[in-house]
Amino acid sequence: MAEAKVLDPAVAFRFEVKARGANLGFSKVSGLREESEVIEYREGTDPIQHRKIPGLRTFPNLVLERGVGPGRELIDWRDDVIACHDFRAQVQVTVKTCDGEPARVYTFEKAWPVALEFTDLDAGASEVQIEMLELAHEGRVGISIASES
Repeated sequence: MAEAKVLDPAVAFRFEVKARGANLGFSKVSGLREESEVIEYREGTDPIQHRKIPGLRTFPNLVLERGVGPGRELIDWRDDVIACHDFRAQVQVTVKTCDGEPARVYTFEKAWPVALEFTDLDAGASEVQIEMLELAHEGRVGISIASES
Protein backbone atom coordinates (compact mmCIF):
# COMPACT_ATOMS: atom_id res chain seq x y z
CA MET A 1 0.00 0.00 0.00
CA ALA A 2 1.42 3.38 -1.01
CA GLU A 3 1.89 5.94 1.70
CA ALA A 4 -0.07 9.15 1.40
CA LYS A 5 2.10 12.17 0.77
CA VAL A 6 2.01 14.61 3.67
CA LEU A 7 1.49 18.18 2.47
CA ASP A 8 2.81 20.60 5.03
CA PRO A 9 1.31 24.08 5.05
CA ALA A 10 3.27 27.12 3.94
CA VAL A 11 5.32 28.82 6.63
CA ALA A 12 5.30 32.57 7.17
CA PHE A 13 9.10 32.83 7.37
CA ARG A 14 9.93 31.43 3.89
CA PHE A 15 9.02 33.75 1.04
CA GLU A 16 10.48 35.82 -1.76
CA VAL A 17 9.42 39.03 -3.45
CA LYS A 18 10.04 39.64 -7.15
CA ALA A 19 9.56 42.92 -8.99
CA ARG A 20 11.12 44.55 -12.02
CA GLY A 21 12.87 41.32 -12.97
CA ALA A 22 14.71 40.86 -9.66
CA ASN A 23 14.32 38.93 -6.42
CA LEU A 24 14.38 41.77 -3.91
CA GLY A 25 15.00 39.83 -0.67
CA PHE A 26 12.80 41.21 2.12
CA SER A 27 12.52 40.11 5.75
CA LYS A 28 8.90 41.19 6.24
CA VAL A 29 5.84 41.77 4.04
CA SER A 30 2.56 43.22 5.27
CA GLY A 31 -0.62 44.41 3.58
CA LEU A 32 -1.64 41.07 2.06
CA ARG A 33 -5.30 41.93 2.41
CA GLU A 34 -8.28 42.77 0.27
CA GLU A 35 -11.86 43.57 1.05
CA SER A 36 -15.08 44.57 -0.62
CA GLU A 37 -17.28 47.46 0.32
CA VAL A 38 -20.77 46.43 1.35
CA ILE A 39 -23.70 48.03 -0.44
CA GLU A 40 -26.97 47.79 1.43
CA TYR A 41 -30.02 47.76 -0.79
CA ARG A 42 -33.73 47.27 -0.28
CA GLU A 43 -36.78 47.38 -2.49
CA GLY A 44 -40.26 48.06 -1.16
CA THR A 45 -41.34 44.48 -1.73
CA ASP A 46 -38.34 43.00 0.14
CA PRO A 47 -38.63 41.63 3.68
CA ILE A 48 -37.85 44.15 6.43
CA GLN A 49 -34.07 43.91 6.14
CA HIS A 50 -31.49 45.13 3.67
CA ARG A 51 -29.80 42.94 1.11
CA LYS A 52 -26.03 43.14 1.16
CA ILE A 53 -24.31 43.35 -2.21
CA PRO A 54 -20.54 43.34 -2.83
CA GLY A 55 -19.23 46.72 -3.95
CA LEU A 56 -15.81 47.98 -4.97
CA ARG A 57 -12.75 46.03 -3.87
CA THR A 58 -10.09 47.87 -1.92
CA PHE A 59 -6.47 46.94 -1.27
CA PRO A 60 -4.12 48.40 1.34
CA ASN A 61 -0.58 49.29 0.32
CA LEU A 62 2.04 46.58 0.64
CA VAL A 63 4.83 47.34 3.11
CA LEU A 64 8.11 45.50 2.61
CA GLU A 65 11.07 45.61 5.00
CA ARG A 66 14.68 44.50 4.75
CA GLY A 67 18.11 45.30 6.10
CA VAL A 68 19.95 48.06 4.26
CA GLY A 69 22.54 46.64 1.89
CA PRO A 70 24.73 47.89 -0.95
CA GLY A 71 22.04 47.55 -3.65
CA ARG A 72 20.30 50.58 -5.20
CA GLU A 73 17.27 48.89 -6.74
CA LEU A 74 14.75 50.38 -4.29
CA ILE A 75 16.27 53.86 -4.54
CA ASP A 76 16.32 53.60 -8.35
CA TRP A 77 12.67 52.48 -8.39
CA ARG A 78 11.67 55.41 -6.18
CA ASP A 79 13.68 57.77 -8.42
CA ASP A 80 11.73 56.45 -11.43
CA VAL A 81 8.49 57.43 -9.66
CA ILE A 82 9.81 60.95 -9.05
CA ALA A 83 10.88 61.21 -12.71
CA CYS A 84 7.54 59.67 -13.79
CA HIS A 85 9.43 57.16 -15.95
CA ASP A 86 8.38 53.50 -16.30
CA PHE A 87 7.69 53.07 -12.57
CA ARG A 88 4.76 50.60 -12.45
CA ALA A 89 5.61 46.93 -12.07
CA GLN A 90 4.07 43.57 -11.35
CA VAL A 91 5.03 42.29 -7.90
CA GLN A 92 4.95 38.61 -6.94
CA VAL A 93 5.14 37.34 -3.38
CA THR A 94 5.89 33.61 -3.31
CA VAL A 95 5.23 31.82 -0.02
CA LYS A 96 7.07 28.54 0.44
CA THR A 97 6.75 25.36 2.45
CA CYS A 98 9.31 24.30 5.06
CA ASP A 99 11.40 22.57 2.42
CA GLY A 100 11.46 25.65 0.18
CA GLU A 101 8.88 24.53 -2.39
CA PRO A 102 6.48 27.23 -3.64
CA ALA A 103 3.07 26.90 -1.98
CA ARG A 104 1.31 30.07 -3.08
CA VAL A 105 2.07 33.04 -5.30
CA TYR A 106 0.30 36.38 -4.78
CA THR A 107 0.50 38.65 -7.83
CA PHE A 108 -0.13 42.40 -7.65
CA GLU A 109 -0.54 44.63 -10.71
CA LYS A 110 0.80 48.10 -11.43
CA ALA A 111 2.65 48.48 -8.14
CA TRP A 112 4.85 51.49 -7.47
CA PRO A 113 6.70 52.87 -4.44
CA VAL A 114 4.79 55.60 -2.61
CA ALA A 115 7.40 55.80 0.12
CA LEU A 116 10.91 54.63 0.91
CA GLU A 117 11.90 54.97 4.55
CA PHE A 118 15.07 54.19 6.48
CA THR A 119 15.10 53.57 10.23
CA ASP A 120 16.77 56.11 12.48
CA LEU A 121 20.49 55.89 13.13
CA ASP A 122 21.62 55.46 16.74
CA ALA A 123 25.28 55.05 17.66
CA GLY A 124 24.28 53.49 21.00
CA ALA A 125 22.11 50.76 19.51
CA SER A 126 23.10 47.34 18.25
CA GLU A 127 20.66 46.67 15.44
CA VAL A 128 20.40 46.42 11.68
CA GLN A 129 19.28 49.51 9.78
CA ILE A 130 16.02 48.68 8.01
CA GLU A 131 14.65 50.12 4.78
CA MET A 132 10.89 50.03 4.31
CA LEU A 133 9.28 50.23 0.89
CA GLU A 134 5.57 51.04 0.69
CA LEU A 135 3.91 50.01 -2.56
CA ALA A 136 0.58 51.21 -3.91
CA HIS A 137 -0.98 48.78 -6.36
CA GLU A 138 -4.13 48.34 -8.38
CA GLY A 139 -5.11 45.02 -6.93
CA ARG A 140 -4.30 41.40 -6.65
CA VAL A 141 -4.69 39.76 -10.02
CA GLY A 142 -4.17 36.23 -8.89
CA ILE A 143 -3.32 33.75 -6.23
CA SER A 144 -1.79 30.66 -7.73
CA ILE A 145 -1.43 27.55 -5.68
CA ALA A 146 1.44 25.22 -6.41
CA SER A 147 0.23 21.99 -7.96
CA GLU A 148 0.50 18.75 -6.06
CA SER A 149 3.11 16.42 -7.44
